[in-house]
Amino acid sequence: MPDILSVVRSCLARNQLIENASLWVRGLRWGELGTSDGIDQLVSDVEQRWDTRIDYILGSDTFYDPADFNKLLMTAAYVIHRHNKSCKFITAYQERRSFRSPFK
Repeated sequence: MPDILSVVRSCLARNQLIENASLWVRGLRWGELGTSDGIDQLVSDVEQRWDTRIDYILGSDTFYDPADFNKLLMTAAYVIHRHNKSCKFITAYQERRSFRSPFK
């Protein structure tokens, strides 16, 4: 994950954006609880830093590795069931191989 975070920060810099009180980059490990990059910590940070809730979870091509399907769904479910019952999980998915589908 550290590799992708540096890419995201580089994209911010190229667009003359800087991390500040209203824009920050951080890692999130799907399915993790009780760690600095777990979903429970992210929810706590959002509530404390901005005094708000997560309203949308947006994803694109997130169902890639079958080993991660349950972790991703658990992460989205945590936000929806324990943080904001009105949160919407919106993702795009293209089935490439039927044996890898999370929707069988």
